Amino acid sequence: ELADLLKSNKDLVVIDARPAARYAESHIPGAISVPFSKLIKMGDDGAKLLEKYKDKQLVFYCGGTT
Repeated sequence: ELADLLKSNKDLVVIDARPAARYAESHIPGAISVPFSKLIKMGDDGAKLLEKYKDKQLVFYCGGTT
């Protein structure tokens, strides 16, 4: 389903919420790294990391419970 969305939706941003080291090992092509742990540490300021994507559809993925 995600592959189809990536082909048809130019306003889609895929966000890898796994730790940066896992992202560096492998990730979905075109995905950006925004580790969940970083969002949590930043608290309300974590939203600033995503602000530039506010007009896009966001799809987050992780490696399980984070």
